[in-house]
Amino acid sequence: MVRLAVEDSDWLHLSDWESVQTGWVRTRTVLEYHQNAINRYLGKASGEGEEEDPELLSASADALTTSKKVQTEVEDWLQGQADASDDVRVRLLCGADLLESFAVPGLWEDEDIETIVRDFGIVCISREGSNPQKFVYENDVLTRHQRRIDIVTEWISNEISATKVRRAIRRGESI
Repeated sequence: MVRLAVEDSDWLHLSDWESVQTGWVRTRTVLEYHQNAINRYLGKASGEGEEEDPELLSASADALTTSKKVQTEVEDWLQGQADASDDVRVRLLCGADLLESFAVPGLWEDEDIETIVRDFGIVCISREGSNPQKFVYENDVLTRHQRRIDIVTEWISNEISATKVRRAIRRGESI
């Protein structure tokens, strides 16, 4: 579904790296992995988080093959569009429900939230009944980095969400 949505885009890119991992991978790790792949292509120096993450070290052979595939995809995607002087940044695109999950005790590591917002930034799609602006205001970490958070107002109601699609798939329902 996402692949079809972005196939004609010059500035959006889809990777299946996370989905082929042998288990759950922290969001921060996924963002760091992809930013590092872009930085390698652009010849930029290693940044914080560039060291090998234990989650990545235990990756399966399939995941390592996919890592090489991702690097090739990054090269194909950025070739002729970006060079070392460009600041190509990975950002977390999410719905307001995911943003609000930052407040669920024990669900997110505080350090991961800080790193995600500070180092990557967030593009949050509002959902009917949510108030992401208020949530950002009420959260000290998000308020501190609010310049790194873009909230996109959903003017046309769209009840499709990744959470609902995953639930339907898990239940064997038609999507």
